Amino acid sequence: MVDLTEKCIEACKSRFKNVSNINYFVNDGKSLDMIQDNSIDFVFSWDSLVHVEKDVIQAYLKELSKKLTTNGVGFIHHSNLAVYKDKKSDEITVENKHWRASSVSAELFEKYASDVGLQCICQEKINWGDIILNDCFSVITRKNSTYSRPNLIVENTKFNEEMNHSLYISKYYNMPTKNKYEFTEESLIRRMFKNLRIIE
Repeated sequence: MVDLTEKCIEACKSRFKNVSNINYFVNDGKSLDMIQDNSIDFVFSWDSLVHVEKDVIQAYLKELSKKLTTNGVGFIHHSNLAVYKDKKSDEITVENKHWRASSVSAELFEKYASDVGLQCICQEKINWGDIILNDCFSVITRKNSTYSRPNLIVENTKFNEEMNHSLYISKYYNMPTKNKYEFTEESLIRRMFKNLRIIE
């Protein structure tokens, strides 16, 4: 785990104190020097890099191009707000409700990735808590990876509805743990079928 803020790293250490296979690093917000080159199979960033501007995105992509293994893959959640800039004034023409970076777009992310030998293989532009496509999920890999392919770009204007639906149905798949309840396989099956009837 890597974060610019020591407080966040300490919170993660506390939360995952019983997990022994995690390494924690505080960085300068741009570099990953503490990580060995060609050693990372999967990179995941959610609801964090949406707030950083293009210089930080560019720096991290340059770092990831060195850190990913040949067939390594990254899932990066970032801003797409730059598509709503006025070309003359360079000002954002929409309300920035969620403090997204104003200089980042899906297209710019794809360019920066390509510049350092990475390939976007999927980009899903989403409407995070808004009606505009203010965010993007970009999946990256090396250009010579077995997963490399032409970029698939999706515009998802139903992301909010999907999230709400996922939250609604998740309770039907939330099984109790033995720490809280004693249960048998038969009782679990009965509960699952009961929940399926509720969903219908």
